[in-house]
Amino acid sequence: MRIKVDLIFLLSIFIMGFSCISQQDDPLKRALSIAGDNRAKLEKVLEHYKQDTLKLKAACFLIQNMPFHFSAKQEMDSSLWKVYDKHVKISEKYSWEMSLKWRREIDDLKDIYGFLYSSANSFNTKQDIKSIYIEPDVRIVKYNLHDYLKN
Repeated sequence: MRIKVDLIFLLSIFIMGFSCISQQDDPLKRALSIAGDNRAKLEKVLEHYKQDTLKLKAACFLIQNMPFHFSAKQEMDSSLWKVYDKHVKISEKYSWEMSLKWRREIDDLKDIYGFLYSSANSFNTKQDIKSIYIEPDVRIVKYNLHDYLKN
């Protein structure tokens, strides 16, 4: 009886261990699966580089990491630049010294416009994997390849 209990226990541990393994461990497949309408364009980039394994690795690295990065929505850019311009004017007013007066004005600016660039407001952002297209032969793939080779 004791052997059956031990066997059932070990079998249970074994089954639970395998059930925890994700069916989609490939980060590239995972990234492409959430790319939505942008998937075909990203696959085109991968197809373009399939003959050059190093550039393909660089493109794969970029695509795999895109789900973790966000950009400001284009319609928000003008609002964000207005806030940035005001921030610069306040900083110039105090000769770029971060004095207490400067800090109060910047805090006021954040209180007024904080909702525009708050990371908590997802309406400001879009996920890069769903919106950014990597043009084949662009410098970013080549720079990424350069960094990849250095490490």
